[in-house]
Order: sequence, then structure tokens, then C-alpha cells
Amino acid sequence: MSWHDHAPYPNSAAALAYRHKQLSEGLSKFQGTRIRVVRTHARDKKVLDLGCVSHHFDFSRDKWLHQHVVDVAAECVGADYNEAGVKQLNEAGYDAVFVDITGDISVLLDRGPFDLVVAGEIIEHLPAPQKLLDMAEKVLRPGGELLVTTPNPYAPHRQRAAVTGKTWENVDHVIYAFPSGMAEMADRAGLVLSRYGTVGWPAPTNLREITIQSFRDLRTAIRARIRGEQDPLSETKWALNVPNYWLSPLDVLLVFARRRRRLLGETSIYVLTKPERA
Repeated sequence: MSWHDHAPYPNSAAALAYRHKQLSEGLSKFQGTRIRVVRTHARDKKVLDLGCVSHHFDFSRDKWLHQHVVDVAAECVGADYNEAGVKQLNEAGYDAVFVDITGDISVLLDRGPFDLVVAGEIIEHLPAPQKLLDMAEKVLRPGGELLVTTPNPYAPHRQRAAVTGKTWENVDHVIYAFPSGMAEMADRAGLVLSRYGTVGWPAPTNLREITIQSFRDLRTAIRARIRGEQDPLSETKWALNVPNYWLSPLDVLLVFARRRRRLLGETSIYVLTKPERA
């Protein structure tokens, strides 16, 4: 199913209504952190974890996502295009394969099908993100899921960075994924966007604490500006040198007003399902 089944043009009323229905039904509230969501989905399943190599080759880091998947999955196969890292993983006792998911994926087809494909902070690095979804559709069993985590372009601090011209994001990122775009790529790959939402900072927990911290950071930045200090990574001369993840008082109110169904967290999560039958 796609918007082509409803309208001849992608910006027609019928096409927009189709997409609105997809997004309205899929919007979800995820509990906990990104790692907790991944662990919940991976528990007792056969999992393919993409991008499994740690940037620092440190297998003991609490934030290393692959270890969390290995801990809870019934079976976990790691995949990465970092050949040296894959070799080191296998020598350490992990099960990993060297593969470029935008090319020949026969090694993954031989190890599948999988109940779950995890793509943690991968899609924003790919020059052809559609190939990630196409690959997942091929290696998943019917009813299996692709779990994508990626930076949320609607997070308040990213919107502020765009306005002030501040450079702080990972320079290896090439795209931002957004809900309508993910729904479209899912349709093209024969998958279904079943759930999406955000997690991470800002967490809607303690309004008083976050508000106080907001004003503290603002006061520090104003004092620095009075002293003549400027943000060297901002194109706007009047921009205050606040922390990258700073929330303005208005942001704080927005976060708490939208805490039930919001798209303001640091990380977006998308769950795409392979239909049981075509």
C-alpha cells in the first residue's frame, strides 16, 4: 500500500490524508532510554544488529548497544563494514560478519531469516538510506521488525542550531530521518511503519529542576557575552554560547505541555514491520 493507491499526486488531499492516517496511528510513547527500548524488542529473539563495531573497540562500555542486544537475544548476529572491527569481535567470542548492507547481502540471507533487525544510529550515515529498509525486508521473517534509532531533527536544540548556524552535530551524518519520510521509505520497501516516537533528553520528569538549569545556563552565557566572548562555532554574532543541549524556558514549557505524545526527545525510534503475507 502507498499513496499511489489513493491519489495521482503526492501533495494531493487524498495522499496527505493517507499519510496523516499512517502517522496518527503510529505515534507512540516509548518508555525509558534508547537502550531500554532496543533490549525490550530484542529479548528472546533472533536478532541482526547492524553497525555492531564499537568506535573505540571497547567491549566493556555500558553504552555499547551490541552488548545489550547480545545479553537479551536468543541469538544475535552482528554486522558491520569495518573489517578490522569484525575480526576483533569474532576473536573476542562474538558472532559478527563483514558486510556492506548497500551491496551484496548474501551472507546475511544465509544467516537469516531474523525476527528483528536493529539499526542503531546507522541510517543518518548512509548515502542511500532506502537500501537499509530494502535489505531489512529481505532478511526479516514475515512479521519481523526493523528497529531504527536516529537523531530527531525536531528536538529543540537542533532547531536552535539551525537558526543560529551553530555547528556541533557529528560531521559524518548526511541526513535527518523524519516520520513522513520513514513512512514513505517503508511503503517503498514493502514494510509498515507500525510505531514511532522519541526518547532521551529532554526527559519530562522534573519541571522545577530543568527550569532552574535553563536559567542558570542562560545567565552564564549572558555574562560571557557581556565580557565579549562569542560562540566560535556559530555564524550568528549575537548567539549566546549556551550548551548544545540547552533548553530555553519556552522549550521547557513546550516539553511538559507535550509530554504525553511528543516528538521533542533527542532520539527518534521507528519500528517497521514486515507484513505476515504480501
